[in-house]
Amino acid sequence: MAWENHGIRRYYYRSRRVRGRVVREYVGAGEKGQQAEVADQAAKEARGQAERQRADAGRPVHDLVVHVRQFDSALDQLVISQLVCAGWRRNHRQWKAPKRWH
Repeated sequence: MAWENHGIRRYYYRSRRVRGRVVREYVGAGEKGQQAEVADQAAKEARGQAERQRADAGRPVHDLVVHVRQFDSALDQLVISQLVCAGWRRNHRQWKAPKRWH
């Protein structure tokens, strides 16, 4: 969506994709071009509004995922501290039971 100057006149063009290529489409000059620009701007704002609403709709799920990950991390730390206090040790990412004295 852009205005182009050719000589002393201004012309409004739209750009869109057709089969992966960008195609420019002539819309008009003067009043017709201005009306098309206003309509394109309104459509762009509506798409942005819809995108923001979709993002806001997903926010509670995102917040829940963040809280679950924090809880999971805290639970991992609790389990590790309990194992270490009980004498267990880690060797190459594997937990080994405490050695018993005979």
